[in-house]
Amino acid sequence: MAVYHMAVSVGSCGGGASAGSKDDYLEREGKYKEEEWEDPEVEHIEHGHMPEWATDDPHRYWAAADARERVNGTLYREVQFALPRELDPDQRRELAVGFAERLTGKETLPYTLALHRGGGENPHAHLMINERVNDGIRRSEETWFKRANSKHPERGGARKTRSLQGKRWLIQTRKTWEQEANRALANAGRQERIDCRSLADRRDDALERGDLEEAAEFSREPGVHLGPQGLKTPDEKDPLPGVAAKAAAVEQRNMEMRWERTRVDEDLEKEKKFLKWLEAEIRRMVEEIQRAAERLAELVHERLQERDWDRGR
Repeated sequence: MAVYHMAVSVGSCGGGASAGSKDDYLEREGKYKEEEWEDPEVEHIEHGHMPEWATDDPHRYWAAADARERVNGTLYREVQFALPRELDPDQRRELAVGFAERLTGKETLPYTLALHRGGGENPHAHLMINERVNDGIRRSEETWFKRANSKHPERGGARKTRSLQGKRWLIQTRKTWEQEANRALANAGRQERIDCRSLADRRDDALERGDLEEAAEFSREPGVHLGPQGLKTPDEKDPLPGVAAKAAAVEQRNMEMRWERTRVDEDLEKEKKFLKWLEAEIRRMVEEIQRAAERLAELVHERLQERDWDRGR
């Protein structure tokens, strides 16, 4: 079943984030570099709307953001979303690239898009967006991150958009992904669809419609994404225990719930088979009673005829 998942986070200088480190994680470079013999996690990397000085080296852009962005400035916004397993790699790539362009193309915002295999079971994408608009004016790396000059744009840095802020943008982004993914599934001839509503909202809707099976499916607990803190590195033997433990606990509860549902479903299936057998037995007994009643009626009729014959004789 196609799964909906989307999470948006903000990386800021004040919050201790690092755009360069985030880019390393997305591309599995630096301390996150994958060993050659391992099954590669990164399925596809794409960059867009980079300024001229970073076109050939997009990682330079994110490193420069760390070094030159204002102390209280936003380094990036990350949109992470699950990719439908029902699509093949090429279809997933086309879908993710198109979605990235939908979010960044209107204002030509620099971005890095990484598609991860998720161990082959959980394909997903990370879209890292910078808020500075690439307006086509040639600026050096140093000038790019300076404060914008509204009267003379060429004299100041690239202006920052405010369109990625607020709950309205988040809601619209979640809805846009639902529409884009469902269109891709339909074009691929698949019947599965995703829904941007929360599990609780979908469960309540199923209950209102009286669909108890669907309500049970949406009663699970949302999973926990480990992210870079959960990825082992050469300097770390284990992921952060708190996050890993929480993720494992949630998955364990969901597994127990699924097992319990399976057991209940098996019991219900047994009950259904028993009821089906019982209905067949009842029908058989009714048929026997009907045949016995018919035979009894015939015997009564024969005896009456015999009595009338004796009287007449």
